[in-house]
Amino acid sequence: MPTDFVGPISTFDGIFNQTVAFYMIRYDKQGQLLSPQSLDHLMAHVVKEKITDVLFYSHGWNNDFPTAKARYEAFLTGISDTAKAYPHVLRPEVKPVFVGVIWPSTILVWPKDQAPDILATSETEDFGEMLALLSPETRAEVALALKDGKAVDDSLARRVAEDLAMTLPNSEDEVDSTPYSAQDLLEAWTAVKNSEAGTAPPAGGFSDFGAPAPDGDLAMAGIFRFDPRMILRAATVLKMKDRAGVVGKNGVADTLKRLLQETDARLHLFGHSYGAKVVTAGLLHAGAARKAQSVTLFQPAMNHQAFSPDVNGQPGACRPVLSRVERPVMATFSNKDFPLYRIFHLVCRRAKDLTEIVAAGAVSRYAALGGYGPQTLAPGESAIIALPDVGAAFAPQPGAVRLLGLNGANGIDGHGCVNNARTWWAALNQLR
Repeated sequence: MPTDFVGPISTFDGIFNQTVAFYMIRYDKQGQLLSPQSLDHLMAHVVKEKITDVLFYSHGWNNDFPTAKARYEAFLTGISDTAKAYPHVLRPEVKPVFVGVIWPSTILVWPKDQAPDILATSETEDFGEMLALLSPETRAEVALALKDGKAVDDSLARRVAEDLAMTLPNSEDEVDSTPYSAQDLLEAWTAVKNSEAGTAPPAGGFSDFGAPAPDGDLAMAGIFRFDPRMILRAATVLKMKDRAGVVGKNGVADTLKRLLQETDARLHLFGHSYGAKVVTAGLLHAGAARKAQSVTLFQPAMNHQAFSPDVNGQPGACRPVLSRVERPVMATFSNKDFPLYRIFHLVCRRAKDLTEIVAAGAVSRYAALGGYGPQTLAPGESAIIALPDVGAAFAPQPGAVRLLGLNGANGIDGHGCVNNARTWWAALNQLR
């Protein structure tokens, strides 16, 4: 990965029938800006070239540099091709620049620069960063279990939970920022294990969606111990959730503030998975007087109450974002997104809430926005429509609507399936 680069990483000829610069801005796990020269170049470019629209996109889970770059390029090419097919959508004077965020979202490393879904399975995962959080003795035992493909018993699982709980401050949670306890983690792992065995229901709302078959000896009947890979994957979900908020708050916020205060360009924010948390946290903490033009969240790995006016007597952490964007926030969701529809709420819930009663058709308080859509806004503040097909009109919404859920049951077949004709069409409509 480059240490820094000055100026755009590339330019694209013919995008939106013009030449569009593509910048990549990097941040470390604490949100420190690692590309100051590139950011300064971007700011000068926006002013000098009289850029009208800044497309600012943050990748999500397990994207390394080449994977994120390829996905950004696919998005930019896709939205441009859609614009060419439907030239009436964009204003003639639109002159855009594209900015892709790079942040360390690869705690788990897969081969060949792949970027699998949350809790995906791979036989060659590198759990090094998570193992480093364990005490030496516990680390050695877990590493041996991983090597041998063996389950860990409840005693070792508890020691793992005690070590990991101390590393999960959970400071950037959208609805409950109290730290996770070892018991919270153990209960979450048990719930995930039951889900993999097909014994746990979804969070509610939609019809059941089948779980993948567990793998190997660990799925044998009668074994109720923990797969160490599942433990570390689940803990990583929480670790990365917090990191996304930190990167947004400590790093991206300052970048967005500069774009909003030092330029007149319209700012369009896009985020996929935990990237949705990166851009919303960034806008939340930017502190700029001028509003962003639009926010589009693709399969957001965020609590569905993040924008709620009342979560146990307090507003959801992201609620102020609704008043800091000109247009309603758009968020896709899909019951075909296995990680967000079947797993997220199990990993994120607390032991103290295990007695939570979910009414028929209702949704768990820990359910993901990208799995279940907006649920708990004030009357009239949210609306849900089917993710429109390419060329179909986005029906005008009442002025009070501030969060528009796009049901991607037809069009989004998995957590990473957000580079497609329907999502490009939705993004293009934000640039009107």
